[in-house]
Amino acid sequence: MMKKSQHLNGSPFVALSSPGMHDMTANVLRIIREKHHVSIPHHHVDFERFANGETKPIIMKTVRRQNVIFFHPLQYPTPHDAVMMMLLVNDALMRASVAGISLVLPYMCLTRQDRKDKPRVPISARMLANLIE
Repeated sequence: MMKKSQHLNGSPFVALSSPGMHDMTANVLRIIREKHHVSIPHHHVDFERFANGETKPIIMKTVRRQNVIFFHPLQYPTPHDAVMMMLLVNDALMRASVAGISLVLPYMCLTRQDRKDKPRVPISARMLANLIE
């Protein structure tokens, strides 16, 4: 018997994926469905691009009071654009009053910059981790 999305603190789960992550998200959710007999709905996050290059995320389905599992690549289209896109989606999710956000990052950019090797250089990996938490 297939169960609907599991609940955590009375809130259902929903999966969101950014471009470049739709197939991987579908595969992960298929494995969860087969192994645990739990169906988690999957929705895509789209991005609108303005003429000046700015990006605006668009979440088409309501996610209010749901636990969101957000799959996002930090290398596409560029690492810096991907970080900004992730932060914008996280902000949109918080403003949508979600119950919780679990971020799935198969690749984390800036990990080569994990220590201070010269004076006056940032520890970019630490800064990114601080932004995410």
